[in-house]
Amino acid sequence: MNPGQVSIIGCGNILFGDDGFGPGVIEHLQKKAQLPEGVEVIDAGTGAGELLLDALLGESKLEKIILVDAMDWGLVPGTVREIEFDKIPQNKRGDFSIHQFLDLNILNELKLRKGIDVRILGCQVQSIPEEIEPGLSPAVESAIEPTIRLIFQILAVV
Repeated sequence: MNPGQVSIIGCGNILFGDDGFGPGVIEHLQKKAQLPEGVEVIDAGTGAGELLLDALLGESKLEKIILVDAMDWGLVPGTVREIEFDKIPQNKRGDFSIHQFLDLNILNELKLRKGIDVRILGCQVQSIPEEIEPGLSPAVESAIEPTIRLIFQILAVV
């Protein structure tokens, strides 16, 4: 992870429908947003765990990490929420680990040992296909702009 005060990390696989929400948000931020100095945006794809481990073990000067991901926890599709670590749905917890095992230790260590403010923004998916099918559903696509507004609200607190 490159040095910076804030990293916004989009998680997900763009080849599987709504799972590409995080990268979709990052793409919009890169193309359309004027980001404050010291804010970097990263499309981590399915490799967020490696980036988080780098932040934990490295000498980064990060103050805040904002993770953006698609999740399924039974809400109306397109609903975006900030969620606490212990509220991450079971089927998504492995996304933030290195070897896809159920482990939130990296997130907790970043927060407790490194003092980094780690925030997670999740968007309720409409569906994630079993086979390759790129493209977000209309409900999840329409959640990108509200998510960007939420990110800027979080950034204003830096």
